[in-house]
Amino acid sequence: MESVNNNQGKGRRPVEEDLEDDFDQDDDMELEDIDITQQVDHRKQIQAQGGIVEEDEEIGDAPLQVDFLFLDPSQSQFFSVKSLLNGLLDGLSFRSSDLANIVCDQVVVGTMIGVDGDDDKPNEKSVIAFTTLLPLKAYENQDVMKEIIGYIVSKSETHNENHQAFFSVLKDQTDKVGLLINERMINLSPQLVPTLHGQLCEDVNWIQNEKTEDSALFNLKYILVLSKCYKEPKAPKKKVKSDYESLIYQKFEDFVFLQKALFRFTFTAKSSKNVAGLTNLETVAEDQICERLIYLLKIEDYVSCVQSLPSYLEG
Repeated sequence: MESVNNNQGKGRRPVEEDLEDDFDQDDDMELEDIDITQQVDHRKQIQAQGGIVEEDEEIGDAPLQVDFLFLDPSQSQFFSVKSLLNGLLDGLSFRSSDLANIVCDQVVVGTMIGVDGDDDKPNEKSVIAFTTLLPLKAYENQDVMKEIIGYIVSKSETHNENHQAFFSVLKDQTDKVGLLINERMINLSPQLVPTLHGQLCEDVNWIQNEKTEDSALFNLKYILVLSKCYKEPKAPKKKVKSDYESLIYQKFEDFVFLQKALFRFTFTAKSSKNVAGLTNLETVAEDQICERLIYLLKIEDYVSCVQSLPSYLEG
């Protein structure tokens, strides 16, 4: 079995960059009001936007400052990564610890947004968001990858009208498919999202140009995505081009990527209550139905969509 060489780092050195533009947060925000100072890798050319959220009167006279760090994966992030992964398979029990280990050990491709650990654990980084791309071929013999692909295939059999063609790609082109895992806290500033995906693209480009022993594993053609969204309990009043335009996306970039998807399907989640607090102007969050979303797109289309993400945040 081929596997990714997890001992090879990317030679990164953190630097700081101040961000000054305003952004909005959800009402259930857990990080409170913040003045962001990003610390980023010298290889990563950051163009993200962040800023100061309006102060909550209960916090005091000054906003709380938090340093957001753009980091390589490492085992110091294991527990927070595992926490973000727990709901990946719709509440089903799976080897989430094994998956967290894979994510943290794959240093060559993957980017984390974290904050420093507490004083008792100075070397531990608390991850609040991450993206990584796991080549199916590299991990095909890992039990956790078998669980994830088995889950996706079983749902496709029931809910995907193009199942045979979709399954053919997964079965016959395993070495060309990467699983995108894109998890974050619900209240992460959307202005950080283009950077998060942009750095993943940089990682893939970097390893391909470095011509290392892992380069062939990341010579991928397709990206497989497992995500979630919400739908209205009743059909939308206004006419839409497709059912996917009427959905409410927990991660706004899913809507962008879906425009280029070769295959896509949804199904009602086992836990269908909207606990994330997402809503729109017409429906209260508790009435919305949670859906699982699975789709496949070409990697060049993913890169193109990532480049367009900032435009979706304008206005």
